Amino acid sequence: LHKLAVVGAANTLSYQTPNAADVISITADGGGNLDFRSANTVQPGILWSDPEARAIGILRYDHADNAMEFVTNNSQQMVITSAGNVGIGTTSILNPAGFTKMLQVSTAGSSAVSLQDTSATVQQWDIAINSKDFDIYDATAGQHRLVILDTTGNIGIGTTGPIVPLEVQRSTDGQVLLVKNTFATFSGIAAQVDTARAATNAFELLRLSSNGVTQMSVQGAGQTYIAGNVGIGTTGPQQKLDIRDG
Repeated sequence: LHKLAVVGAANTLSYQTPNAADVISITADGGGNLDFRSANTVQPGILWSDPEARAIGILRYDHADNAMEFVTNNSQQMVITSAGNVGIGTTSILNPAGFTKMLQVSTAGSSAVSLQDTSATVQQWDIAINSKDFDIYDATAGQHRLVILDTTGNIGIGTTGPIVPLEVQRSTDGQVLLVKNTFATFSGIAAQVDTARAATNAFELLRLSSNGVTQMSVQGAGQTYIAGNVGIGTTGPQQKLDIRDG
């Protein structure tokens, strides 16, 4: 039986008869509201209890800072601040960059936001903090697509342990890196390697290797080493320097 049923005066709604399982039922043509009024310094809320514990779940409003708080299993799990920022696993949202809106997921370990497309073949991407490193994880393929290390700021694409500022790896057959400009009248520099050090052959600007063996090296003052034959006007040089006309 109902403990309390409140029905609007007009009494015209198709669902005007309360469900027998409801302890409290509010029905009104203009909208049913529960109005909780309290002082500005308290935290009124709705409590869920069970035989083992009181207030095991709580939905409460903190009037002191105008925040909505969500408690499950006796622990606050989420907060929506007065500015509309959302914190999961934290009661204090850090926003040093001053973003207009912030969703912050916090835990003592790994945490992630998961995005999933369930149309046709399911695709899931996880944006995570993993052992303090930033991680974009392809959960469908089981691959770490991009990692930024917390300690160095190194970026890894296809690797979780980049040892230089940008490291790109590919474990399958195919091209690893493409630099391309599609502007029809492009007249700039497509790719450039530069250093602040004065020109000297004491360092390398560029090294091309195959299975760990250097095939070509360009040093700081322009001195160049090439392991194989060099062809000008031909793609199949037969000598150390093979120059052909046409």
